Amino acid sequence: MKKNPDGQITVFLMADAVLAAKTNQRTPDGYYNVERMLKRVLTGKGDVLLCGTCMDAPG
Repeated sequence: MKKNPDGQITVFLMADAVLAAKTNQRTPDGYYNVERMLKRVLTGKGDVLLCGTCMDAPG
């Protein structure tokens, strides 16, 4: 996005990634925090899409 401000970023989450993006999760040291990474995408005017079936699966 820095090189192409008119570009568009869309992230599509499915399977376990849907649960990993849940807010306020505590991640152990050395592990990626998906919530934090997605906030950067959303702040940069990107889109985050979730698989509906994957959201329904865990209840």
